[in-house]
Amino acid sequence: MKDFVNITLQLKEWKVRLISATESVDSGDENPFAKFMIGLLALLAELERNIIVERVRAGVAEAKRQGKHCGRPMKVFHRDQAAKLRKQNMSWRGIAAQLGVPVSTVRDALGAGGDRRSRGVRKVS
Repeated sequence: MKDFVNITLQLKEWKVRLISATESVDSGDENPFAKFMIGLLALLAELERNIIVERVRAGVAEAKRQGKHCGRPMKVFHRDQAAKLRKQNMSWRGIAAQLGVPVSTVRDALGAGGDRRSRGVRKVS
């Protein structure tokens, strides 16, 4: 519904009038009922979106309450091996390639990711 409203408003900006004979939709400015229908559909689209957002939040809260992990899975790799390779002056890219993880994961795990934090990284001995 949101897409319908957005497309209708975009067509209106382009001076294109949308008329649907089967659904009694008319985007013309001279028709007061058309303005009402567009406004009503916009409100319904907003309501629909808010309901979806609320259901997702409730689902995430329930999953967290049950102790389930929400979000991306953590990258598991040998952090000690990465630190050892870094001490041997191996490049970030080389370490990442050898361990099979992204460069940013290695940098974050070893505390060299700039202002990024070491989230989503688990140490494996």
